[in-house]
Amino acid sequence: MRVYAKPKCLIIQLNSLKNVTIKQGAHETLTFQASSLIMTL
Repeated sequence: MRVYAKPKCLIIQLNSLKNVTIKQGAHETLTFQASSLIMTL
């Protein structure tokens, strides 16, 4: 799976892969925080 995809794209992927929703959901939160830090630089 592409971790660097946009949050909305990740949510769509999560909906199609419900057995890893919890794991990827937590990972998406970390990815979103990382992208926010990159934007501030």
